[in-house]
Amino acid sequence: MKYALNERERYTLRKDLRKMRIAQKAMMLKFRAKFPTNCTSEERRQDYLDYFEHESLKVASHHLDSDDDYETKEDMK
Repeated sequence: MKYALNERERYTLRKDLRKMRIAQKAMMLKFRAKFPTNCTSEERRQDYLDYFEHESLKVASHHLDSDDDYETKEDMK
């Protein structure tokens, strides 16, 4: 059997990977904007951790195309 992608499949895959990299970059820029590297206050750090937990739960709660099954805190209740 041959497992290589044809030209159209390679194009579609590259396009999807590009979109994922752009989304990843946008998400990281958003996270960095919420928590600057010069932040020194413990209250500010806790605010960021709360924000990060909320955002990561939103991402994990989306239904993905993969077979992975992620449990969120809401799922466990």
